[in-house]
Amino acid sequence: MICVEAACLLEQRPQRPYRHVVIDEAQDLSPVRWRFLRAAVAPDADDIFVAGDAHQRIYHNRVSLRELGIPVVVVGTMHRMKGLEFRCLAVLGVGERQVPASSAVTPAGEDEIAHAQDVQRERCLLFVACTRAREELSVSWHGPQSPFLAPFDPAIRPA
Repeated sequence: MICVEAACLLEQRPQRPYRHVVIDEAQDLSPVRWRFLRAAVAPDADDIFVAGDAHQRIYHNRVSLRELGIPVVVVGTMHRMKGLEFRCLAVLGVGERQVPASSAVTPAGEDEIAHAQDVQRERCLLFVACTRAREELSVSWHGPQSPFLAPFDPAIRPA
């Protein structure tokens, strides 16, 4: 296939022809096309920018970027992190007004038991999200921090 030959030729060059590559609709690329794009740019900081949406895939290509030597960043909600594991993880938006989510917590005046259960469920959600990190965890917020972070105050240090 032409992409395989082109990748081999690019890899043999003393210098790669591009410093940066921008890839859109990445979900539709096959493994050989990924290898070609990786070969077109020398590995460096900010060498490849990838945009894609796996839910819009029109072909049945399932590619592991990590296996192709392309570091990846996964973006998702705390709800979607269960069962996953990451070397480094950033949990963003853990402010007083965001966590616990007011829409997920029954007001205490309406039903105290439901309120307590909802708060505990939200606390567990943050716990699960934070425990997805193997080596490094960063938690950020804007304004006052979530009350769920209060037990960790001595361990929290500003970035």
